[in-house]
Amino acid sequence: MADFVQKTANKTAVRDLAVPIADISAFDTLVESVIDDNPFGCVGYTGSDGVAVPAVVRNREHYTAKVDFIDGEGKRIGTVSLQSPSIAAYEANASETMNNIALAAAMGGEAVRNSPAETYYAQLRCHDPSGDDYCVTFTKKTVRLSSREDETIRDKVETWADTVGTLERRGTLPPFHFRAAQASPLSVFPAPISRMTRPTLLRSDQTLFRHPETFEHIFVPEHHRDARNLPDSSGECGPSGTEKTTANRRTRGYLY
Repeated sequence: MADFVQKTANKTAVRDLAVPIADISAFDTLVESVIDDNPFGCVGYTGSDGVAVPAVVRNREHYTAKVDFIDGEGKRIGTVSLQSPSIAAYEANASETMNNIALAAAMGGEAVRNSPAETYYAQLRCHDPSGDDYCVTFTKKTVRLSSREDETIRDKVETWADTVGTLERRGTLPPFHFRAAQASPLSVFPAPISRMTRPTLLRSDQTLFRHPETFEHIFVPEHHRDARNLPDSSGECGPSGTEKTTANRRTRGYLY
């Protein structure tokens, strides 16, 4: 019987940002700039259904607002998390919650917007002149390039990211660290310390984990239970969110 032969080698790369993107306005401006300016030189094409597809399109997006409820002693007694399918819905839902007198009374505290804990996710699908489709996914803390085959695509995205001040990479790691599809991670960290060596302190370039790049941190929810609300946070290049599921506002309160 003939063996299966791998025909493609999709790759993934991630850039961890030195400073999270400041707010929703800066985030949207960044995403729109890629769509409008097309810095990767993508091209439009005609789909199998005969419909013209732009060079760069929004594939998926969702935005999560956080509202805390603070009692008279300044303690947080509850929080509401609202995941929305668009920026307009995100702003409207947050405003509605902030001004909901009945909800504040039920919580027993004053509503306060917790902007630093809020999360943004926008994935763009791009069509390279080579015919390769790939995705560039933005969150507040990372940029992820996924489902590409041609190595020059990574170079295009990296060159562009180096010119954008808000995308300055964190620490001394390479601009993007690789993850080959269906394969062991390629380590870009120093070799593990010999068992014969027992330093008392870790240096800044050392880690307790042998392969820390296996830990995906594209999206780390501020509250672990919120992760169940996400349609897709992996950054992998799949069907659009509207094709996959209908996004709804989800509200839940937590008492502490």
